[in-house]
Amino acid sequence: MIGYIVTKEQGATDLLIESAALRFQDAGVAVAGAVQKNHGFKGSVRSKMVLDVMGTGETVTISQDLGPHASGCRLDAGALETAAQMVWESLDQPRELLLLNKFGKQERDGQGFRDVLVKALDNDIPVLLGVNSTLEQAFQEFSGDFAVKLEPTHDCIEKWFKSLKRD
Repeated sequence: MIGYIVTKEQGATDLLIESAALRFQDAGVAVAGAVQKNHGFKGSVRSKMVLDVMGTGETVTISQDLGPHASGCRLDAGALETAAQMVWESLDQPRELLLLNKFGKQERDGQGFRDVLVKALDNDIPVLLGVNSTLEQAFQEFSGDFAVKLEPTHDCIEKWFKSLKRD
């Protein structure tokens, strides 16, 4: 089962997934996944995108500094694939929840964390995921009946997770 959130404010999904990850870890839940943190480039309005790969202590920078006048996509797809492989491998350990900051264009196109999502579902590991509002339809086509949209609040996320607990 996938619980997904959509937020309107830029960066709000990353912050909510990050704080949910901390709350679940503090509660003793065995989590896997990747949480995005954005750090400002000195002298630039664009941020450096970094994924914290949970359970490994590793971070992967997934953005490229293309210069102050660049307007194209800054995503380093190779670095994203590296992070996805790290999370994929972490799912070989017992996990109760997979958290990912987003289903984005890479996942829509069959790359990024898409195979990680499938592996988690195959292993009956619930997934908490952020979805970009512009890609929600593509996500729903991918996820089918395996996903439920959650209100972007801690209470809703925690209730959803508790409802999945099996004894």
